[in-house]
Amino acid sequence: MNFVKRRFDGGLAKRLRVYRLRKGISKLARVFPSISQLEEFKVGLFTRKSPSLLGLDIGASAVKLVELSDAAPPCRVEAFAIEPLPPNAVATSNGGHNVHNISDANAVGEAIRCAVGRAGSKARKVAVAISGSAAITKTIALDASLSDADLEAEVLLAADRHLPFPLDDMAMDFESLNLSALDPSQVDVLLAACRLEQVESLEAATALGGLKAAVVDIDAFCLQRAIGDLAMDSSGIPLGVVEIDAFSVALTVCDGDSVIFHREEPLDVSLEHGSTAEQTLAGDNLSHEEPVRVVSRLLRLYASAESRHAPAAIKPFGDSGLNRLLLAGDGACCGLADAATQRLGVPTEPLDPFANVSAAKRVDVDLLHSSAPRLTKAYGLALRTFDHHEARSNRWYA
Repeated sequence: MNFVKRRFDGGLAKRLRVYRLRKGISKLARVFPSISQLEEFKVGLFTRKSPSLLGLDIGASAVKLVELSDAAPPCRVEAFAIEPLPPNAVATSNGGHNVHNISDANAVGEAIRCAVGRAGSKARKVAVAISGSAAITKTIALDASLSDADLEAEVLLAADRHLPFPLDDMAMDFESLNLSALDPSQVDVLLAACRLEQVESLEAATALGGLKAAVVDIDAFCLQRAIGDLAMDSSGIPLGVVEIDAFSVALTVCDGDSVIFHREEPLDVSLEHGSTAEQTLAGDNLSHEEPVRVVSRLLRLYASAESRHAPAAIKPFGDSGLNRLLLAGDGACCGLADAATQRLGVPTEPLDPFANVSAAKRVDVDLLHSSAPRLTKAYGLALRTFDHHEARSNRWYA
């Protein structure tokens, strides 16, 4: 195995180790950085003096772009754009996993270029995300007394055992979490990995769009970061975020600063000949009934998983254990929220992550808020500009 190791020192005693598995893609700075537990992680790319890191969400029906600055607390939207994708530019494969794949990198690259032009952004480095279905996460317990070098070696051995594909075909990252609750002499280490082709396709599409992929994240962590303080309501019950696009529905449940559940299921809907996913979402091809049916199934899966892991934590509300659902993605709309509230018995509303965020004068504020559910993931990615928005997770099951 020919690992290319890159270290990033932000002046902290502890460093994040990142392994690149082939020299050809070592240009990517970090893979899955959202799992970092560092409170004040800084590298040159993310210092406040550097240009903004654009949040770029490549969805099934459109590419969405958000640029933030720290001009006003907590941050300010400097630019945003949504550019539709042509039919079949992004396809979905479902062999037990609903994974979005870029099938036409040129078309996606052109859409990215148009979005950047419409936004008027001068930033050229972006944060992108893979779907949770394409990612593998595993928490492993290792000896807490290991040196950094020995810990890295043990993680590689564990990765070889736990990952279902050869390591030469994987992109991976890991980060130490907390001491194990079961054995204080061991430390929990979160391992995240995906197929190398997933990272390469994102890098290729962004390059064709005139941008450089600097961060590759996982969409569930992007959503958790985007909802921030909303992640747990005053009653202490976790919050569910439902992301809907033309092909799938994903449920992400956040408990404070942790993602505790993520599951994605395909929608039983097909595109008419010549129609785009964007038109399908806006028209009658995607009725409310099908997404609500899939959300209902996902809620049952969450309730079942949560009852196995923490039986006392379930407080029945519509048999889901959740007090509220927020809708995000290209398929989120008020009509669907009303239908979900009625059918599921859980108050449901479109998500607006910009409710407490200011905007630059050149930004169309009305359009920003009306498009907010679609921009949620891009916003979560754009927050990677700021070192204090690291998402953390030590409990994620599906």
